[in-house]
Amino acid sequence: MDDTIDAQQRQQRNVDNMDQTSDGLESAANEDILKASKVSSTSWWSSWVQKSTDTFESIKK
Repeated sequence: MDDTIDAQQRQQRNVDNMDQTSDGLESAANEDILKASKVSSTSWWSSWVQKSTDTFESIKK
């Protein structure tokens, strides 16, 4: 359980780091592309983790 939370926070940190690393127009455009793909995979990951957590909690009860 703790492992999934750690992984989720690590992935969120990666997204936060990307927000701070744009210098110049070209790299900013690249960042936007990366961020867009990162965000969609992050939201997919978050919803998957949430479902897994819910399932785990219901089994535990």
